[in-house]
Amino acid sequence: MEAFTWWHFCLMIFTLSSSLVGGLLFAFSSFVMRGLDQTGPASAIKTMQGINRTVFTPWVMIPFMGTAPFGLILTTLAWTMESTGSPIIITLAAAIYTVGVVGITAFGNVPLNESLDTIDVDQAGDDHVASKWQQYFITWTRLNHLRTLLAYVAASLAMFAMLS
Repeated sequence: MEAFTWWHFCLMIFTLSSSLVGGLLFAFSSFVMRGLDQTGPASAIKTMQGINRTVFTPWVMIPFMGTAPFGLILTTLAWTMESTGSPIIITLAAAIYTVGVVGITAFGNVPLNESLDTIDVDQAGDDHVASKWQQYFITWTRLNHLRTLLAYVAASLAMFAMLS
């Protein structure tokens, strides 16, 4: 058996970080969004606005945003070092995480969050609030399901690369 190296350690961190992000996203897909929806549109919007304002902590942002550049470093190392497993698998894992999780977030979920933030539920009519929440809820959750799946695919590929 090959000795545990820095390469293995870095690949393990990428795997764990992708999995951690996948777990966070899974929570939103499996119960957070449905729980918000059950509170009613105005309450759901206000709560999601609060979540969107408080999510920017090191505990969330370091694994969420740090995994993509870490994947790029691993990809570069995989193609330049010997005995690093399959560079193709590592490249796929990094690309899937970067495009699938960070890309969908940046170009899908974040614009939806920014749009939701413009709604003043105390000033808007009930029908408008209900319509906006329903549109947001359906689209945001579908995108989140995809991000969740892709985070786990990236982690699985990285695990496979670790074993190869």
